[in-house]
Amino acid sequence: MLKPLMYWYVRIFGRKTDHDPALGYGRIAEFEGWLRNRDWPQFETTFDAVSRGEQEVLIGYFAVQSDAERWFGPWLRASSSPIPALFEGRRLLIRAWKERSGLTIDYLPQSAVRKWQRWGNQAVNVLQHARDISPRDMRVRQELLWAQAATGDAWVLAQETLAMLFESETADLPLGMTLMQILNEKWFGEDELDEQVARALAARNPAYNSLLVSVWVERWLSAMQEEVPFADHYFMQEHILDELRALAITDTCLSGADKYLANIAVNFYAFAFFKGREKMLASKYLLQVRDKYLPEPWQYESSPRTAINSARRFAKLGNLTG
Repeated sequence: MLKPLMYWYVRIFGRKTDHDPALGYGRIAEFEGWLRNRDWPQFETTFDAVSRGEQEVLIGYFAVQSDAERWFGPWLRASSSPIPALFEGRRLLIRAWKERSGLTIDYLPQSAVRKWQRWGNQAVNVLQHARDISPRDMRVRQELLWAQAATGDAWVLAQETLAMLFESETADLPLGMTLMQILNEKWFGEDELDEQVARALAARNPAYNSLLVSVWVERWLSAMQEEVPFADHYFMQEHILDELRALAITDTCLSGADKYLANIAVNFYAFAFFKGREKMLASKYLLQVRDKYLPEPWQYESSPRTAINSARRFAKLGNLTG
């Protein structure tokens, strides 16, 4: 029973973190003591001071505890901070996902559907309250995107968040990647996706101009594999191809300073290679990527096609996306 629940937790909430192994059970017990004693100011102050990855570990740990509902309710009512909403919103979403994932595919009782919708909506309401307290709190916004995605109504918030990301001067890559995953669930039509990619490229923001392009390339590659006209539609968007070429061959990309751009470049040139366009440039670039990013045993491969396959396989494992 535990394995399916862990699968769904990782599948829905699992994102790469910069978790420091030093955050062991002793440290978690310290946070738990503050929760039990209702020392919420101490909890919030210390929570703000730890890394983003450690925050994710703490939220995930406490949201599944049997006492979570008893802990978070009073904390949420007493605090003006958005932090308790992160915990309560996650608890409600996990409860909903556990209920949903425990059902068989061929039988979905309406009572269970209503429970799922109710818990999902409760999470949205809790997080919406936190968003009202701190409208530019990107951590809350990330959780709210997940909650609204679970209830099928994240489009408006996704659009609004995109606009904020384009204006932002600081990187919040976990939020960006969450947004990318949500938008990649075929919420964009062809024209809308082209428009958003053009906006991302025009923003010239090194922290974010690759995110939507990544969505675009992934959709492009999926369409190519399915052999549908969708792929040719994307491939003929010359203005976007020009931008991708410019991004892909920059020294910044080759130096590894922006691994998101490296991932885009690998996918773009892999596609260009297989379509027979810019074949020489594609093979030359991919060999450079292979030499820089791919460890043994791929280091000595000489075939550009093998390098492409290796690079794409590596990208799918997340090694080129930080």
